[in-house]
Amino acid sequence: MAGWEVSFLQDMKATPLVANKQSLDELVAGFFHFYSTYDYATLVVCPLRGQSLLRDTFRLNDLTKLPLNYVETVLVERREEQFRYYTPICVQDPFDLSHNLTKAVSPEVLNKFIHLCNASWELCDGL
Repeated sequence: MAGWEVSFLQDMKATPLVANKQSLDELVAGFFHFYSTYDYATLVVCPLRGQSLLRDTFRLNDLTKLPLNYVETVLVERREEQFRYYTPICVQDPFDLSHNLTKAVSPEVLNKFIHLCNASWELCDGL
């Protein structure tokens, strides 16, 4: 789609299964704890890779550390719109890698999200 890789794995047997040993309560508490302590100032949430990327990677245009699909699009298509890494929170769209899904989130909304994640984590932790 528009030059981006958007296919899905067809053969689920090709992916090794990892047994989850945590309860649903622990997973939910872990989610809230993770995002209440996440380093939003220096990191980008990258769902496609399943890990965070440093914002500086985008700022410095260090193409060796970026997803290959993003690099190819930047170099080959010379797109005007590149990833907006300078916003309060960055979540890279797993389909359109040059799109920050959270580019419109204000610092106030991010702070409220962090506060609510922390309160939710404390509530989950007390169960």
